[in-house]
Amino acid sequence: MDNRLHMRVYATEQEGAKGLLGEAVKIISQCDIDYVIIGGWIPLLFYSSIYPHPGSFDVDLLLNDKTTSVEKMQTAVRMFKENGYLFSAKNKFQLHKALNILDDQILFHVDFLHRRYAPDQEQGIFINWNSAMSISGPGTDIIFLDNERNAREISFDLPDNTTESVRINFASEIGFIGAKGRSLDVPKRIRDSYDIFLVICQTKNYKELLLKSQYYYHNKLYFKTSIDNIFEFFTQGDKYGNNGIKNTKRYLEEYKPSLKYISMIDDLDKFISDKVCGFIKKVMQR
Repeated sequence: MDNRLHMRVYATEQEGAKGLLGEAVKIISQCDIDYVIIGGWIPLLFYSSIYPHPGSFDVDLLLNDKTTSVEKMQTAVRMFKENGYLFSAKNKFQLHKALNILDDQILFHVDFLHRRYAPDQEQGIFINWNSAMSISGPGTDIIFLDNERNAREISFDLPDNTTESVRINFASEIGFIGAKGRSLDVPKRIRDSYDIFLVICQTKNYKELLLKSQYYYHNKLYFKTSIDNIFEFFTQGDKYGNNGIKNTKRYLEEYKPSLKYISMIDDLDKFISDKVCGFIKKVMQR
């Protein structure tokens, strides 16, 4: 039997990815697993009003490994498989599902991650849940240790042709910055700098974000490390010639919806530096 007949046909890959997000969260929530969504969905859904986000196509499920049991993960994996998800031969922390995009089928994936608690390093890079694995997400300590998350109710057109409102735990602005601050200097992750720029520029409450960032910077080493890393990458870059300003500028210039907003800016490098480095300098002040 052709499963395509029973699945929704999406008009775009982004619509399909959003449906996958809703379905993945619905499954993991039914298993009573404490989780948070991290990654590009946060700026895409909530911080794209002026400077738009180019899209997010996978789902990063950050698990609270302190409260997640092997039994719960086994149940979750079984439910994912019942809904058409498959493991690849390469790894067991990533599930794949084919979605109908117009007249084609395209693979999307869900990643299992766990928080990386820097001070004790009691977890390894991987955790083996028997039926699956998870990979560590550096800089995510603050999300669970300090409860830096936000719950949002969002309507989804799910792959099974139903439409449903799903309550989702997203990383807060603080949690997002903490995580992205550890990955933006990885050469292949050039969009992370732009994601940080989007959240800082388009936060709904700049003063609150600044005050909370100042508190965590001076009281939580794991957040301080992330902030210091952001500042260093935006001001100095890496040995390959990459830096936060260059990466952010690339997205602003190459992503066409942004052009009408940046056309009136005389010095784009300075504009980006003022927004991101200016914020970071304030965070570092006592």
